[in-house]
Amino acid sequence: MRTSALFIAVVIATAVAGCSSRKDVVEQYQRDAKTSEAESRSADAEAFHRSAAERAQELGPAEQSESLLGLGVQLQTQQRFKESLVPLSDSLAKAQEAGMAPTALAVRQVRLAQSYAALNRWKDGAAFLKPAVPAAKTLTGEDGRHARDIMDVYRMRLPQLGLDAGFLE
Repeated sequence: MRTSALFIAVVIATAVAGCSSRKDVVEQYQRDAKTSEAESRSADAEAFHRSAAERAQELGPAEQSESLLGLGVQLQTQQRFKESLVPLSDSLAKAQEAGMAPTALAVRQVRLAQSYAALNRWKDGAAFLKPAVPAAKTLTGEDGRHARDIMDVYRMRLPQLGLDAGFLE
């Protein structure tokens, strides 16, 4: 009996250590991506973001969401807006699954709205932006500046297209 209890304890400890080390690996890839971005090495940054997203598949939805967001933002930085839609959409879905805060959802919705705007798909982008507005207005720092910029663009462009922009007020 003691042997099987010891065996179970070892298995559980190994599993916990494995999860922790997987998370550490994902976080290291994310740090390496940020370093590459700061050094204007976009190809390296993208590779690190892709590796982080791949490794995060073994973690929970919150970690998956963060990794996918990093990849989507990197693709936007490279002006690969069509390609950014998949990781950003997946990031939003994982954030919702994880029950992340409304501000976290808003960051992802604003990013999706940005990509749709760049693709001249304003109506699609507005569908993501509309539910994000209340939380996006509370964002601070870089996320807040980015959200305000995107909302300003939509505030100007939607009426030109005959679309309602009242939700942005």
